[in-house]
Amino acid sequence: MAQGWPEAALKVLQPLLQAVETRGWTKLVINILVLQAIALQTMGDTLQALTALERALSLAEPGDHVRIFVDEGEPMRVLIADFRLRIEKQARNAQEELSNRLAIYADKLLAAFPASAPAPRPAIHTPKSEMVEPLSERELEVLRLLATELSSTDIAQELVVSVNTVRSHIKSIYSKLDVHSRYEAVARAKGLNLL
Repeated sequence: MAQGWPEAALKVLQPLLQAVETRGWTKLVINILVLQAIALQTMGDTLQALTALERALSLAEPGDHVRIFVDEGEPMRVLIADFRLRIEKQARNAQEELSNRLAIYADKLLAAFPASAPAPRPAIHTPKSEMVEPLSERELEVLRLLATELSSTDIAQELVVSVNTVRSHIKSIYSKLDVHSRYEAVARAKGLNLL
């Protein structure tokens, strides 16, 4: 993950998850699920990332684990915030005890993250001058969809292209914006008034 290879990380994490699950090592299961969630989100698979996060939260909530999540920094804070919004939407449809507990737990975790001051925005933005190379029209379309909860597969279906094409566009976007994850790309794009 630290080297920017989320797909390789997932290949290592999956068999490791199965091994620690069979041994009943809950804390390690939570750690692995947290890493999986971040890797999936980095790859643009928000739905799967939220699924892994929900499982991690369900396992961590009874033990009131906080540090496991907070230590992962801003990417985890953003993912928990997305999860919290998702619970709110679902709560309108059906009230569940587990959802209520996870919502309260997610709020507690979000409060535990250090407050980050928003970066000051200059009065006038010149996006093209701040980037080495401007984004193509297609990359701008992909970037707008990256700001949603759509996975790479969903984006490919939306744009009627292959998943590999979408991933190529995402890599190009990351390179042009000088970022390494979906979160950073969306934040940088907002800073450049591209979104």
